[in-house]
Amino acid sequence: GTISRNICSIFWDEVKKVASIEEVSPVIETPKNFLIHIQKNSLYFLAIVEKETPPLLVIEFLHRVCEVFGYYFNLKEFGLKENFVYVYQV
Repeated sequence: GTISRNICSIFWDEVKKVASIEEVSPVIETPKNFLIHIQKNSLYFLAIVEKETPPLLVIEFLHRVCEVFGYYFNLKEFGLKENFVYVYQV
């Protein structure tokens, strides 16, 4: 299914409330979704799940995605933007 992009504003509101990203809980619960995130090289990788899913499973998945992106692209904002078509397909 599709999830509204407005859900990301909940994550950004949490990020803006704190002084450093380490203070943001890795799992944020909303009425309908769970937002699970990690940060690598000043980039945020956010997963949105609808059902109760083991958070460590999702965090491990996000770390693996970062490994794959780091292997194929430069894991920095410019590298991901430059290869957006491939990142989107993965």
